[in-house]
Amino acid sequence: MTIESLTSGLHSSMIAWNTQKRHIISQMTEAECISIARRTTYNLRNRSPEVRRYIENAATHRQKFAKLLFTQELFKSDQLSESGVDQYKRMARIADAQKKHHKDTVAFYQNESGYRVCSLAFIANGESVESTEKILCDMEALAAQQNTFDQAVLLDDLLGILIKRASKYPEYDAQAQKRKYEAVLVDYTAIIRTTLEGCTWHDSDLSVASYLEDLHAMQPQLSDSTHAAMLSFSLTRDCFKKLNQDIFEKLADLTTPLIRDNPEFMLQAA
Repeated sequence: MTIESLTSGLHSSMIAWNTQKRHIISQMTEAECISIARRTTYNLRNRSPEVRRYIENAATHRQKFAKLLFTQELFKSDQLSESGVDQYKRMARIADAQKKHHKDTVAFYQNESGYRVCSLAFIANGESVESTEKILCDMEALAAQQNTFDQAVLLDDLLGILIKRASKYPEYDAQAQKRKYEAVLVDYTAIIRTTLEGCTWHDSDLSVASYLEDLHAMQPQLSDSTHAAMLSFSLTRDCFKKLNQDIFEKLADLTTPLIRDNPEFMLQAA
C-alpha cells in the first residue's frame, strides 16, 4: 500500500509523528475527530512548502551545522586565523537563527501530523482506536526519542568530519575530542536501541531485538572503537527508519479508504 494517500509525500522516515494525543482523541466524538482532522489537514497543507523544504534539505543543513561545530572546536582551541574567527562568528549567528526555525518547523510537523493521523484512525475505526493502539503507541515511542535520534545523527556526521579534517590541525587534540564524541554516541545508540526493541514489526513475527542482533552479527569486527561506534549507530539509525516507515504504511492501509472518500482530509487539494 502506497502511503501517498496519507502523506502526499509530506513525510520522512527520519521523523516520527507525535501521536501522544491519541489518549485525547479516544475521548472525543466522531464529529469532534472530524473537526480535528479537517483543521490539522488544513494546517499541514498551509505550511507544506516550508515543511517539504526542510525535509528535502535536512541532510545538507545538518552537514553544514556539523562543520560549524567542528569549526567551533577549532575556535576554542585557538586554531583559527583572525579571518577564520570572523567567518566563524558570522556563520554561528546565521546557524542559530536557522536552527531555531528548523526546530519550530519539525515540532509543528510532528504535532500536527500525529494529531491528524490519530483523528483519521479513530474515524476509520468507528470511534475506536483499539486495533491501532499498538501502532500509534510505537510511533509515540519513536517520537519521544526524536531529539536523541537527531543529536546522534548530527554527532555521527561530526565524527565523520573530525576524522577527515583533524589531521590538518596538528596542534588540535583530535583524539581526546573524538573519544568524548564517541562515548556520547554510544550512549545515544543504546537509548534509541532500547526504545526500538520495545516496538513491534507489524508484518513479521521477528522481534526488533532479534532483527538488530542479526544485523550486528553480519558486520565485520572493527578494531577502531570510533568506527565501531559509528557502525553500531548506523544500524540502529536504519532500524529506526525502517520501523518508522513500517508504521507509516500500516496507518496508510487503515486510513486510505476514508481519505479517498473525503477529499477534505487530503493533504493536497483534489
